[in-house]
Amino acid sequence: MLDWNFTKPLLLDYRKAALSNASSLLSESRLLLDHKHFARSYFLSVAAIEEVGKSAILYQALGRNLKASDVQSRIRIDIQSHSTKITSAFVASLKSLDEQQLRESLSKILGYAIDLKRGREPAMYSDVGSDLCVKLPQSSVRPPAAEDCLRLAIACFDSTKLMIDAEPAPPTTPEQDKMWTLGKKAHQVWKEEDFGEFLLDYIQRNGANGDVISPAVTTYYDDFLSQGHKFKP
Repeated sequence: MLDWNFTKPLLLDYRKAALSNASSLLSESRLLLDHKHFARSYFLSVAAIEEVGKSAILYQALGRNLKASDVQSRIRIDIQSHSTKITSAFVASLKSLDEQQLRESLSKILGYAIDLKRGREPAMYSDVGSDLCVKLPQSSVRPPAAEDCLRLAIACFDSTKLMIDAEPAPPTTPEQDKMWTLGKKAHQVWKEEDFGEFLLDYIQRNGANGDVISPAVTTYYDDFLSQGHKFKP
């Protein structure tokens, strides 16, 4: 685990390096694909997607409260998580979607994250399958899969670079930072049967202007989930 804190200059330098490395990985993946090294091309494309995702995480971190220890901890966790980096690589492509498109795209992205993470290791290392047969990487990745993965990586790179170049990261509120640092605990809030009722009650009491989700999630977590209580209207 990293034991130093991120500053804005460090985040900027790290973000720039991650995006630059992603560009190099894409070029190398293309070379390997052109020379029919499909497994290695696939692996480098996944690595490029992870570097793109890392740059997106670092970009968003620039708007957060870097003085908060839980924010620092969450940044460290996210940039070391394969799944989080892969899903973060798609953030920029979601920004212009309406609610219905967003729902459909999120489902696809979660599927991509699972497939890419699952295919990453077989594309680089030999292994023994469930049938007890030894498998080499070149037998694990078909040419269309390598081509699709590179195309996907390029799309993630282009949309993320446009997002980063377009404007500084928007500042976040304390509630948004807290919901982000809660991680899986925030996801658990949505699964609670009484959260829907709580959310409606929260909106009635506080209005629906601005971001109501973050404060509602964090309030529910503090007052109910973390205490083992249920909401009673």
